[in-house]
Amino acid sequence: MERLVRKNLVQGLDLPLASVQAAAKSVCGTCVTAKGTSVQFASSSVQPQQPLELTHSDVCGPFPVTGRGGSRYAITLLDDATGLAAVRTIPSKDNAGEAVRDMIVQLEARARGAKVQQFRSDNGGEYIASQLERWLADRGIAHQYSAPYTPQQNGAAERLNRTLQDRVRALLSEAELPPSFWPDALVHAVAIRNLSPLYDGDTPWQRFFGSPPDVSGLRTFGCCAYVLANDPDKLSPRKELGTFLGYERGSAAFRVLIGSQIVISSNVTFDDSVRGPASRRPGSRFGDNGDNGSSAAAALADAAAAPADATEAPKSATPYEEAMASPFAAEWHQAMNEEMASQIANGTWELSQLPPGQRALACRWVYTVKRQPDGSIERFKARLVAKGFQQRPGLDFGELFAPTTRYASLRALLSVAAAQRLIIHQLDVKTAFLNGELEEELWMQQPPGYSNGDPQLACRLRKSIYGLKQAPRCWYEKLSSDLGSIGFVPSSADAALFVQSSPAGTVYALCHVDDLLVAAACEQQLAASKTAIGDCFTIRDLGPANVYLGMEIRQDASNGDITLSQQRYTAELLERYRLSDAKARSTPLPAGARLLPADDGEPLLADGGSEYRAIIGSLNYLATSTRPDIAQAISALARYMAAPTQSHLRLAYGVLRYLAGTRSFGLRFSANSPANAFTGYSDSDWAGDPTTRRSTTGYVFGLGSAAVSWSSQLQRTVAASSVEAEYQAAAAAVREALWLRKLAVDLRLPAEAISIKMDSQGALSLAHSPITSVRSKHIDVHHHLVRERVVRGEVQLSYCPTEHMVADILTKPLGEIKFRRCREAMGLTSI
Repeated sequence: MERLVRKNLVQGLDLPLASVQAAAKSVCGTCVTAKGTSVQFASSSVQPQQPLELTHSDVCGPFPVTGRGGSRYAITLLDDATGLAAVRTIPSKDNAGEAVRDMIVQLEARARGAKVQQFRSDNGGEYIASQLERWLADRGIAHQYSAPYTPQQNGAAERLNRTLQDRVRALLSEAELPPSFWPDALVHAVAIRNLSPLYDGDTPWQRFFGSPPDVSGLRTFGCCAYVLANDPDKLSPRKELGTFLGYERGSAAFRVLIGSQIVISSNVTFDDSVRGPASRRPGSRFGDNGDNGSSAAAALADAAAAPADATEAPKSATPYEEAMASPFAAEWHQAMNEEMASQIANGTWELSQLPPGQRALACRWVYTVKRQPDGSIERFKARLVAKGFQQRPGLDFGELFAPTTRYASLRALLSVAAAQRLIIHQLDVKTAFLNGELEEELWMQQPPGYSNGDPQLACRLRKSIYGLKQAPRCWYEKLSSDLGSIGFVPSSADAALFVQSSPAGTVYALCHVDDLLVAAACEQQLAASKTAIGDCFTIRDLGPANVYLGMEIRQDASNGDITLSQQRYTAELLERYRLSDAKARSTPLPAGARLLPADDGEPLLADGGSEYRAIIGSLNYLATSTRPDIAQAISALARYMAAPTQSHLRLAYGVLRYLAGTRSFGLRFSANSPANAFTGYSDSDWAGDPTTRRSTTGYVFGLGSAAVSWSSQLQRTVAASSVEAEYQAAAAAVREALWLRKLAVDLRLPAEAISIKMDSQGALSLAHSPITSVRSKHIDVHHHLVRERVVRGEVQLSYCPTEHMVADILTKPLGEIKFRRCREAMGLTSI
């Protein structure tokens, strides 16, 4: 309009030029609404100068093909100042926060003192999760978000992801590998990018670390690689031919694909002149180019997609969408159909119109791979689970407590079974929680994948379902009621132990949720009990007890001995921390070792102690189940989980090295040792904790030939003398003895006083006589439980020389000779 008036291009337009020019400078709302475009994005004028001053991150995915190991996404971290990049492949966005923390910790540990100051990402839910936000805030890292629908503000990370995807396609194409190998190609692409020069000629590696990278070990992705074979015989080839897939993270080793397995090895010879799958090379053991009906690339793709071994099975709790897109979709779908059939047959819920004002709980599928004792896949299991965290207390649920069995009950039952030659079988109750009767009115959304499409319909729960807060209690009440109808009575000591008495003999049923152990004197009595239980619930008869709560049970048919061990779990633990072939230690902790907290000069672990806590948590399962020989070491190391140091981590690895030499050890309950009464040992280490000067209580109770109950615990109060420390330890042992005495009645053992041996004459005198002196008058009243129970005749205290004190292994680190003697006295032997 302004040009029309200014240049007189038309006639009849009599408008003042000044008014037209003023109108041109104003904002027209109609034009902005109808013709508006995005504002031009200006480049940042501030460039970071120091490493980790500003970092960028972005999630890439989901990829169209699930990678080996179950990865569907990749998350990258880019240092703005140096251009160095890091990447992690993850199965879902839920794992993004953990991956970000891992990458930041790793980069800071290698950045010559530099710390991340700013972290920039988009507004994705994986980045604004409260757990990640708190972690960044605790480390003083400022979190910057890009504006919604403005990826340009996080353009550095977006551009990095596109570059990496281009390189991944090129690597897979050149190597003739199927798309499922994209995680390996992606990791290799990031490594190559960090070693490649940027626009100004320097590499990200040199910018970040300050020195040129050494590329002498760099190999071509997808080239042929010859791996040294493990223990070949005299006529077998010394090396196996495979395909190079990159470098093993955190190790000076290579990843090589041999057949359908990925082998980690440092003994590799490369042939960079040959690309693509090793199976296409004529004369190789993987096939040749003859008329075999399929190409080598197709065979390799089949190997990559198939569940080649148990390690390729998806993990538990995989989301429904990922399970249906995985190579195991058919197996998962079949497992889901079986679960739905069980729920319909059981009348768990019915589809009805959701009443006004009622809220339907959400639900999800949880997937689990059940394995045989040797690690092979037994079956795929899908479980429909309600999201019980949405329930409201007082409205949707009331009482919640439900008992589970104690490990001591299991060990005592095995000892009695060995001495009395009982036969032990194992049962599994199918969909156990679906048997519980609900008292509240609850509604649930239709299961994913089985909805009829009507949003007004919901599942009216008639029985309990997995995930509900009251489901365990409902199941136990149903179990107790139905077992009671066939003559089983819950034990007064352990409500999860049921006992059936009849003229034919006694039958025991030990329950932990849906796993039952049934012990009887003869096959006929055992079969009758299993049939009666099967009439109450749908069960799977697993035959002789094999694996119960992760513990391996073996009953020797020749001599009747029963062993309880965790050899498979120990082997997996050692493999996880790469100590399977480590040099073994003779004791868990060095003799006389004293653990101290971190002082001002000793730094804490770079990862915040997550690895240390994972090790201690894993070892604690062993210490409380089948390995009392490491109980004292784990009790001492667990006191420093809040702020562990490198010295604590070394001692934790020392315990793993001890297990490497004793991985075959377990508890042996001998059939030739009478299991008539419990025998206990009580001891303490006076003022053994150097920080608090509190003492350590240790006790162990045996039945027959092996220990059934033990404890190593720091006392709650400081003891003024060794006598007081021993007296406190005796009080803890007496409390356990009183429980074992009730258990003995249900196990049909003689109702005798339980013997407890001590190596302190002063504590024995204090227990037998009401001595009141300057050194004992302050002892707390609850410790005098010892004296009361001795008078009643429920426990019997006696003296034991220190050299024969078995509980000494539970109070302090011992030398090798005495440690072995105490270990053997507790029934721990190689199985």
